[in-house]
Amino acid sequence: MRTILHTIDRAQIAPDPFPHVIADGVAETYPFPSADLIVDGRLLENNSVYRLPAARILGNPEVSREWQNFAQVHTSQAFFAEVVTLFGDTIRALHPELETRLGCRLEDARTSIRGYEPMADIALDCQLCWGSPVTTASSSNACHVDRPVALFAGLLYCRLPEDDAEGGDLELYRFRGTERRYDDGRFVDASLVEPVKRIPYAANRLVFFLHSPHSLHGVTVRQPTQWPRLHVNFLAETRFPIFELRNQGVILSREDGEGSAPSGAARDRYGSFAPLRMTPGENAGVIPSENAGVILSREDGEGSPAILRGDPSPSPGLRMTPRGSVV
Repeated sequence: MRTILHTIDRAQIAPDPFPHVIADGVAETYPFPSADLIVDGRLLENNSVYRLPAARILGNPEVSREWQNFAQVHTSQAFFAEVVTLFGDTIRALHPELETRLGCRLEDARTSIRGYEPMADIALDCQLCWGSPVTTASSSNACHVDRPVALFAGLLYCRLPEDDAEGGDLELYRFRGTERRYDDGRFVDASLVEPVKRIPYAANRLVFFLHSPHSLHGVTVRQPTQWPRLHVNFLAETRFPIFELRNQGVILSREDGEGSAPSGAARDRYGSFAPLRMTPGENAGVIPSENAGVILSREDGEGSPAILRGDPSPSPGLRMTPRGSVV
């Protein structure tokens, strides 16, 4: 089986507003598994995304052999090698310290399947994503950046032929000016950004891009419809944050120099962290991505390493996991 990148070369990488590729007709796709299998008993909400990760695809008799093979190929060492061949120089330019922190060249990094195998240098996932019908016009994911541990994302859209709903397109943004402000979920207020490119939600259309603090993207408002929004999500993660998200203000940093951690009730409930200090800085204020002992992430892989505010209990869909583990 050929991968989603087999027709793409470096000349197709668009740099603006951040490195990305758009290509059509890149893969043979198959009927999605049932919504019941993907939703798996979770509360069904308006215009929400439910994911079936590779860890639940592989070896699952309820998933077709074609999708199992597809997931196996796109979580393989060979697939990561294709990504590095295509994007390696761009990754190094975006994240010049990444290879030092990995302890090897990207070409030599070992991969594992996220949540299915012990964590290697890079964890890969391939998720079948089912977007629930829309009862109230809304965006399933407004302007945001992905988690700082994420290296790349690929979105292969699988729009149904009968889906005539308006919206649900992918939009790429850039900051309007010098102000940088990310909330606890890494969302960015619309007033701070301007749209650069709108990519219509279409069958067998791939959008593949690299993550950084500037990789602002979101889904446009989708109008009410009975049809699900379907896509395949490809991702890669490291054990550590690849980049930082900085707001204006101050940098929250630990005295051990290892970044920042949730404060207040979150520290009290979930254990002690190294002391925090306030460091003056221009265009600063790091949104924490990792603390001394735990990572906060959503089980669907798209969650926020958020600061817990007020109620110290984790938000629905979030769970605590040991440092370095993959969820």
